[in-house]
Amino acid sequence: MNKSWIWIAAVVVGVAMMAHAADLRMEKFLNEMHHTHQMEVGMGKMAESKGHSDVVKEYGKTLAKDHQAADEKLRRLATEKNLRLKTSRHKDKTLKKLSGATFDQEFVKAMIMGHKKEIARLEDARQWLPEGNVRDYVSDVLPHLQAHLATAERINSATPK
Repeated sequence: MNKSWIWIAAVVVGVAMMAHAADLRMEKFLNEMHHTHQMEVGMGKMAESKGHSDVVKEYGKTLAKDHQAADEKLRRLATEKNLRLKTSRHKDKTLKKLSGATFDQEFVKAMIMGHKKEIARLEDARQWLPEGNVRDYVSDVLPHLQAHLATAERINSATPK
């Protein structure tokens, strides 16, 4: 009889450890998303102020607005799940030093690379995220990121090199 209690206790501990690991993965994912949104808000604001063309300035404004809204939703989700998001300050020192058409070109390249990476990460996350609010959030955010990528690619193809 003692062996069966030990086995049951081991199963309970194992399940608890798996649940904790899933919570840690979720927390890491939400923190990465939060960091990305904060970074995109900052980059968008930088493009609004440093952009050479009106198209890049408007794109920066859209990025800042969309990522700020997405981050606010993310923070509410984290609060619901009793998870703490870490604040990070990302400053792109390379872009900050640039100006004019060079800034525009490098900014748009960075947005293409960054959005491709983030879209792939979110598409992967939809595979392992359980059904629920966070997975729904990812499904809501993906079309916006895809639109940002498409806009950056359009700007890039229209920009003389």
